[in-house]
Amino acid sequence: MFNELSSESNDNVEVAANCMIELLSISKNDEKFQPIKNLIVQNVESILSCASVAISNSDAERAEQYSRIFSAIASSHISQIIATG
Repeated sequence: MFNELSSESNDNVEVAANCMIELLSISKNDEKFQPIKNLIVQNVESILSCASVAISNSDAERAEQYSRIFSAIASSHISQIIATG
């Protein structure tokens, strides 16, 4: 997934984003998938870097996919976000 998101090709970026979003959704309610969520969160900086490049290149398609990922990450951590204020 991360390789596809960081590649210059748009061929599979939507598929990679969908996979990541689905994994976040599953891990939100099932503790056995916590390692997957941790892996995604640990790679937020690389995803953010890719999103910055997409925005700089006016690549709306890729930027939209990264935006969907960041929304899913925020949603999966909403209780932590609220708890830390």
